[in-house]
Amino acid sequence: MRISLTLIWGLLIIGCSSPKSDIPPFGEGSQYPHLIKSDNGELIVSWFEPINSTTFGLYWSEWNKDKWTRKSLIHASIDFFVNWADFPSIFHGGGDTLFVHWLQKSSQETFDYNVMMAFSNNRGNSWSNPFMVNQDGGKKGEHGFLSFYKQKKGVGLTWLDGRHMGKYDIKTHTMGDMAVYQTSFINGKLGKETKLDSRVCECCPTSAIQVNNVSIIAIVIDPIQKFEILISFETQMELGKKPSLFLKITG
Repeated sequence: MRISLTLIWGLLIIGCSSPKSDIPPFGEGSQYPHLIKSDNGELIVSWFEPINSTTFGLYWSEWNKDKWTRKSLIHASIDFFVNWADFPSIFHGGGDTLFVHWLQKSSQETFDYNVMMAFSNNRGNSWSNPFMVNQDGGKKGEHGFLSFYKQKKGVGLTWLDGRHMGKYDIKTHTMGDMAVYQTSFINGKLGKETKLDSRVCECCPTSAIQVNNVSIIAIVIDPIQKFEILISFETQMELGKKPSLFLKITG
């Protein structure tokens, strides 16, 4: 049974210490909100919402001065890959800069989709044209579970990339290996992408954070047995080099 977004949001508000509350401007049929805290302590949320029977819109709103701003459309498409496990995210890059990512189908096959991205330098009043994060020319396959993280000169991105997986082999019951890639977005341009690991979990989220000048990226290799933590100095990540320290922890 699917629980409505309004009910979930109401339960979250009840559990908060602040007596002030409001509900984000979700429309009918809204799905998969992503909530973050901005640098100034306000809240920013993005979500999918159907525009008509074939088109979804990706919207956002901000909790500002004790109320939610009117919802604003970032992008609309008939080709969104709408999935409960891997959904769009919004990220505050500092000042009035916002970033957003989503998945977009690359063929009629169920699991062929790319990671798309857009940015705004005026706090969402306008957005850049969408562009593809994975730099494989739109090769068919799964690309997703992207994480944003701040860097000194821009924003870092890491994601799962299935460009090497190939088709399902009925004899071996395999599809090849899912890899994880990273790149940086600086001054309006994507940097060179780097493959951080060539074999990771196919459907596990990534996570990343910047601490001073060190990038920490957590990746699940096997959902039962082990995960990896990649640690790198930011200057090396920007140059597209592999992490300076590669730590594997087996559970």
